[in-house]
Amino acid sequence: MADEKPSTWAWVVVHLGYPLLPVPLEGLIRYVVSGWTFDFDTFNAATLAISAGLISVFVNQSLRTQASILPDPEEDDERSGTCVGFMALGIIFFALFAVVTLMYALVGRISPSPDWMKQILQGFQAVVFVIWIVPIIFALVAQRAFKLRASII
Repeated sequence: MADEKPSTWAWVVVHLGYPLLPVPLEGLIRYVVSGWTFDFDTFNAATLAISAGLISVFVNQSLRTQASILPDPEEDDERSGTCVGFMALGIIFFALFAVVTLMYALVGRISPSPDWMKQILQGFQAVVFVIWIVPIIFALVAQRAFKLRASII
């Protein structure tokens, strides 16, 4: 098994599949517990935000640790720029995680919660639900562009 070549499929599983795994698991649990009803709270935006942030960090590290076969300054610059982009995405999603978690805690703590506070929470949740796909798409593009590989041991 140690002699097997690293694969693209393994890279996708390790860098995209594992960080996203909590999202459908949590959604399934909430779906079942809520009596098989699907609503805005079935999937947690905080879990999705932290998963997207982890994907960004994992891809960043994959890019940083990849060894070039033939050193090319232009490719190294592209890789460095891509690393910066993924680090920025990671920071954005970690910040969104913190804001959504804080707002959710405040809405749950203050009784009755003001409508404006619930609207702010739903606004941040909507942002996360819309932009979570960005690191996924960029990760797949980076994986193909830089031929990133991983081994599952």
